[in-house]
Amino acid sequence: MLSISSTFLSKNQLGLVVFTILTIVFFQDVHAKIMLGDSGANLIGLHLGIWYSMYFSMSGKWIMILF
Repeated sequence: MLSISSTFLSKNQLGLVVFTILTIVFFQDVHAKIMLGDSGANLIGLHLGIWYSMYFSMSGKWIMILF
């Protein structure tokens, strides 16, 4: 719930934080140093869904749904 509780971060900074976390987790998971698992994947999906719904325009939301 970083996107809801972060009043001191702008949406661009928040996107950078989420992207950085996802990049680190992805490379650690690919090299079998950590395992994300179902709960971690659900948490990332929840985070991205909230972020998209708060900051994307309606056309951007439809593009993400179709993607």
